[in-house]
Amino acid sequence: MGERAPPPPCRYKAIGGAGFQAGLGGAVLRELHLSLGVDFEGFASPLNAFYGHAAHCSAFPDVDAPFGSRGSFARFRPTRGAYEVNPPFVAGVIDEAAERMLRLLAAAEAAAQPLAFAVVLPGWLDCEGYASLAAAPYLRASVLVAAADHGFVDGAAHVRARSFRESPYDTRLFVLQTSAAAASHPFGADAAARVRDALAGCTPTAEALANVAASERVHRGGAARAKGKRPRWGNAKRRAAKKAR
Repeated sequence: MGERAPPPPCRYKAIGGAGFQAGLGGAVLRELHLSLGVDFEGFASPLNAFYGHAAHCSAFPDVDAPFGSRGSFARFRPTRGAYEVNPPFVAGVIDEAAERMLRLLAAAEAAAQPLAFAVVLPGWLDCEGYASLAAAPYLRASVLVAAADHGFVDGAAHVRARSFRESPYDTRLFVLQTSAAAASHPFGADAAARVRDALAGCTPTAEALANVAASERVHRGGAARAKGKRPRWGNAKRRAAKKAR
C-alpha cells in the first residue's frame, strides 16, 4: 500500500505557524457578502472556510479537495463573481496573487463581466503587490485600518482557547471591481464604515490576552523541565520551592 497523505490539520501544523491561517472574522465576511456579493475565499483551509463547501481555495489541494477546496489560488481562473482574498503575509505570495487578480480583472473587463476582489493586505508600502493594487485602474475603494484597531481570527482557533489574535500590522482593504461589478455593487463610505466596525469586533479582549500570556508561561515552564532546565518562575514561586526543599 502507498503512503497516505497526512490529514489537513497535520499538514497545516507542519508549516510551522497558525498565523499563516489567520483570517477575517465572520462579521467581516458577512459584510463583504452583503456589500459586494462576496461568497468565496481565495486563501483559506477546510479548518476555517466561512462560505461553505467548495467555496474556497487552499494551500494543499491534495488533502483539502475532499473537504471542499477548489485548489490553489495560483491556478484559480474565475471570470465573474466576487472573491475575498487574504493571502499569507509573505511578499512573494502577495506579489503573485496581485498579478493574477489584475490579469483576471483585465480579461473580465474586456468581456464586460462583473468580477470583484476584496483584498486584505498588511500595510507594506514597499511590497510590489501592494503597490500594484494601489495603482490599479480597477481600484474602487481602499480602507486603511490601524493595527491597534482590529484583529483576525486565530488560524488555530479549533485547538486554542481564544478565537481572535492581534494584528501585527496596519491592514488595508482593497476593493477591486470591473465596471460591471462596480455598477451592480457600489462600495461606498457606509460599507467601508461597516467593514471597519466588523474588523474592530475581532480585536481580542484584555482578558483573552491575559489568558494567552498565562498559557504561554505554563508552556515555557513545561518545555524547560523537559530539557532538564529550571523554569523561570516568579520570585514568590521560587521562594516557595526553596522552602519546600
